[in-house]
Amino acid sequence: MAQNKITWNELVEFEPRLLDLAKEALAYKKASRGKKYVCANDRWYGYGKWRDRGIKMDLIYLVGWYAQKPELKTMRAYDTAYQHIYHLLPDCLNCACIGR
Repeated sequence: MAQNKITWNELVEFEPRLLDLAKEALAYKKASRGKKYVCANDRWYGYGKWRDRGIKMDLIYLVGWYAQKPELKTMRAYDTAYQHIYHLLPDCLNCACIGR
């Protein structure tokens, strides 16, 4: 691992469960196709029908300050995982996020 940088692939080597979160994001994107209402933030933070089941809630226990593995207890690890997985979600459509 390069000093101060960590890649998605390196994160997954340390914590394979991150792939499950990426798959959840992609599954939501696939299920959202053709829908009139899509909110990536609902799925990410656990709002609406996803209440208490947000992807981010699982993420914080795998990378960042609450991670179990010392290599993953960094802000860089958290930021890399956050950005990678969040960008797998679909774009919002007809939700309150539009126009912010």
